[in-house]
Amino acid sequence: MVKSNKTFKKNTKTPFGVISFLFFIVLLIQILITYCYTNTKRFSIIALIRNSTFVIFIYLFIKTKKIMYLLLPLLIEFILEFMKYSGYQLDKYIATEYMYSDYFRELNKKNPIYSDLT
Repeated sequence: MVKSNKTFKKNTKTPFGVISFLFFIVLLIQILITYCYTNTKRFSIIALIRNSTFVIFIYLFIKTKKIMYLLLPLLIEFILEFMKYSGYQLDKYIATEYMYSDYFRELNKKNPIYSDLT
């Protein structure tokens, strides 16, 4: 039993510590950008899931050279969109809030003629 457990530890190519470190780096960057550089100041769970899956699976692809890891973020994106289509949304109206709080405000500053369109 002990021998097979040691073999498993030697063959493990992706330590949990590195993946959790990448997740916390993505979380820290997202918190910093959300609360320091947006007017909405609303944290998005969907964005955290998307960003962390891309970073983690790109890391796994680089470590293992298996193309399968590049397809997994697409599968997770499909699952999230299917959940939204089915009526279950994690972040309701967050895209609209970001658009009206951040994007249109900057657009109106640069081109005041567009202020009536929003």
